[in-house]
Amino acid sequence: MAAAAPVEVMKLIDVLAGGTVAYRKSVRGHTLSGMTEAEIRVSDWSPLAPDDDKTYARTFAELRNTCPVAWSEDFGGFWALLKHADITSACKRPGTFSSAPQFTVPHLDLGFPWLPLQSDPPNNVTYRSPLLPFLAKPKVAELVPQIRQIALNLIEPLRDRDSFDASIDFAQPFAGEALCQALHLPESMWAEFRRWTSSIAQAFSEGNLELILEISNAVADYVKHEAKARAEDPGDDLMSALLATRVDGRELTLTELHGYYMLLTSAGHDTSANSLGHALNHLGSHPEHRARLIEDPSLTPGAVDEIIRFYGPLIGLGRRAVEDVEVGGRTIRAGDQVALVWASAARDEDQFDQANEFILDRPATRNVSFGFGTHYCIGADLGRTQIRVAIDEFLKVFPDFHVEGDVERTVWPTQGIRSLPVIVDGAGR
Repeated sequence: MAAAAPVEVMKLIDVLAGGTVAYRKSVRGHTLSGMTEAEIRVSDWSPLAPDDDKTYARTFAELRNTCPVAWSEDFGGFWALLKHADITSACKRPGTFSSAPQFTVPHLDLGFPWLPLQSDPPNNVTYRSPLLPFLAKPKVAELVPQIRQIALNLIEPLRDRDSFDASIDFAQPFAGEALCQALHLPESMWAEFRRWTSSIAQAFSEGNLELILEISNAVADYVKHEAKARAEDPGDDLMSALLATRVDGRELTLTELHGYYMLLTSAGHDTSANSLGHALNHLGSHPEHRARLIEDPSLTPGAVDEIIRFYGPLIGLGRRAVEDVEVGGRTIRAGDQVALVWASAARDEDQFDQANEFILDRPATRNVSFGFGTHYCIGADLGRTQIRVAIDEFLKVFPDFHVEGDVERTVWPTQGIRSLPVIVDGAGR
């Protein structure tokens, strides 16, 4: 039987979906107004009811085969595109499937745009531009020694322990500190940034809107202070780059700056942390794969891509339909919410051989786990590099470990790992 969502999550969902019965009726009224009686139906599925293992693999496989454009009444009602071809087609049509009104399902409107994701061409190119110098492949390659040192610093206090939480004690802080390093955030802010990222992840996992607002306010205060300081004394940091950016000839507003930092504290950190958590969970459960990576570390980059494809840490992102459009024989109305389900596309049997099998040395694929088109993840190279370096260093110290106890997972819109208890054999190296 599918698991029910916690009460706290339902409270947050009510807020995210509009917070009132009137909103829900208005959304459904809009959706139903242009539909025939035959088109009116109950939900095809619910993202709040994952599979028994707290993933969506079985659900998505069934929907791809029977209902690849699926309707859910959750979050005020939305469409889910589950086939690789439909998703890539939608990504190529930002004039029809817009990111500017919303980039997630459900839409979390806290009074600022989550930049650069919540934007459309041509402005999204400008909004992405200040991040490129920090996240381009050559710059990421230069960061490898620092990223490696971050991994070693976190591993050192774990070295003599025979058990620890590989997510809480390693994957989550590692992803946060590596991102701080890449963006040249002042080291004095790293601890606070880690608090923000862990709190945001906790808040979304628990449905704690009060905590989300608390962190948002803290980030806003930091942005206001840092913007003033960097305006007077610019440097090579992210804020200085943002202050030098012009959109249609104007400076970025404080609201837009707030949006950049909020996105970085959530999606910028969470996807890498979740991917590394999945990697350690997989390797702790598959000693044969762990042995192959230890014997031949050149396999690790490909294994990272397969982990991200197979486990889909970011389930998908959202769009808003700008006009009526037919996809897969179903009519999506202007104003409808649409989820592009990357995690389903990454296991599309029409796109990949043995799509539902984990193949450690799978040849490179064109999967959409990092997005597609104008919103392809700007931090993809950093994410891959972080995870590769972390796996290499972790396995050098802990070649023999296994998962012991309950793995705490997140549900829609992420498939993350919040807690990963592991037992180490031969601690003290």
